[in-house]
Order: sequence, then C-alpha cells, then structure tokens
Amino acid sequence: MPLTEIQARNSKPRERAYKMADGEGLFLFVQPNGSKLWRMKYRFAGKEKLLSFGAYPDLGIAAARDKRTAAKALLAEGKDPMKSKGEVISQEGATVFEVAKRWHENRKSALNAAHAERVWSRMERDVFPVIGEKLVNEITAPDVLAMIRKIEARGALDISRRAKQGVGQVFQFAIACGLTSNDPTTHLRGALKPRPRVKHMSRLPLSELPAFIEKLHAYQEEGERRSAITRDAVLFALLTWVRTKELRFAVKSEFEDLGGKTPVWRIPAERMKMGREHLVPLSQQATHIAKSMIAAAPGEFLFPVSTAA
Repeated sequence: MPLTEIQARNSKPRERAYKMADGEGLFLFVQPNGSKLWRMKYRFAGKEKLLSFGAYPDLGIAAARDKRTAAKALLAEGKDPMKSKGEVISQEGATVFEVAKRWHENRKSALNAAHAERVWSRMERDVFPVIGEKLVNEITAPDVLAMIRKIEARGALDISRRAKQGVGQVFQFAIACGLTSNDPTTHLRGALKPRPRVKHMSRLPLSELPAFIEKLHAYQEEGERRSAITRDAVLFALLTWVRTKELRFAVKSEFEDLGGKTPVWRIPAERMKMGREHLVPLSQQATHIAKSMIAAAPGEFLFPVSTAA
C-alpha cells in the first residue's frame, strides 16, 4: 500500500535506520538521528542503483511521487536518472563508487599510469563489490572492516592494508567535497590482522663470496639449459647491482653498444621505482653474458623466465 501522510509524519527514529515503502521503488528512509530521506531504488544497465530526492517534510509525498514519475520516464527513454542530474552528486545520493570515481579522476594525472591502473583495479576487485553501492554518509567502520576481512580471508594482508588506505583517501575526498563528515577508516586502528614478521635472508659475508662464485660456476655441471640461465642471471645481478625485478624483465632491445667501447644497459623510466631512466654501464663480464643471452635466449627477454629454474 502507498505511504500515507500520517505514517510519514508519525514515523519515529529507531536504533537502526529503516525503510517505509511507498511503491514502485520509492521509499522513505528514516535514520537514527531522526532525518527522513526520500529515495528511489531502480535498475539500469543490469545494476541496482539508488536515487535521492530530498528530505521529508521539506519534500512532501506528492512531490516525491512526481520525482519518481519523472525518473521512470527517463528510464523508459533508456536514460539513467542519476546521470541526468549532472556531474555534481547530491549529499544524500553519493555512493562510494561515484565518489571513488571522482577521486580517481581527480588524482590519476599525477600518478604513473600503471600505478593508477593498479589502484583502480584493486578498488574494482575488493572494494566496490562490498561497499560500492552504499552511500558515503552511511558507511560505518564495521562496513569497511567487513570488506577488509574478505581480503584477509584469502591471506592477502598487504592488499587489505592498501584497500583500507584507498578507501580512506576516498573518504577524505568526500569530506572535502561536503559529501560526508566522517572517515570510517580512522576507527580501524588495531582492528586489522597483523602481518607476519618478514624474515629477510642474511647477507653473504665478503669472505664467502669467492666460494659462492665457484659454486655458481659449477652449477652448469647439470648440463640443463635452465641451469645455465639461472647461473648467468645471478652472475649478471652481481655485476650490475640491479633489483631482481629489473633483472627478470630485462629486454634485449635495452642493451646498447655491446660490441663497442661503451656498452650500456638503458632501463626505461616506466620500469624503475623512481620513474627515471637508469643507465647501467657494463663490465666485460656483464657484456659477455648479455651478448651470449641475446644470441641464445628465445623471445624478447634477456633471461626468459619461462625456461628459468
């Protein structure tokens, strides 16, 4: 049955927010603080969405129904009623996904393209399926923690912290835009599962380096192609002092003047941690390894991981 004026006026706040349905997706949302908001649930492009019309009693039942009729007319034309409101999202109708999209568009030009893509992919994978369609001014710390627990359940403790950080940045953006006054991530201190202490391999003492090199050269005695690649990759790392990531993804085209007087490895900026091109002068031993791998290794990579041990 449609909602009556008396029912709307006499509705009282409860411990938890609740809905009073009017029909055809329209309902009055009564919050614990006593505010009453008109909302309409609808589906567009296969997704359930939520439209906000305003607060009762400033917006009466008849006016709210007129807005519902207008929204349904837009849907009949194949248009999304929320998009027709323009780029500015109302305070009552700002979902986490909508605010996150604006936040990401606002900052991605200052980020490395690959990093920006990783941040958004992480949000799409872990955040939006759980809290994306909820309104920012209704999200609580337990809501965010429930999202984090799903990530922790698969053992991705580092990703859970990155997701929390991303959500926190979205809410700081929402606060600045006047869409909410609270960042629920600030209440999660001590709630996340602790990461196990990382135990790094101890460094190799200088006195043991000669014996290590001898054992490394002897590694070829297995006679397998992959053993030779592993041996040469380790030796190349010792000769160039690069990170394992730069080593593993070294591309043959990055090596210059291997037959000349100034052989160099030119690592492009997009593969470097600091985002700057890095030049690695090559010694005779490193040059010999690079030349032999370019001649023998298949594909574009200097040390093809598909065949490495």
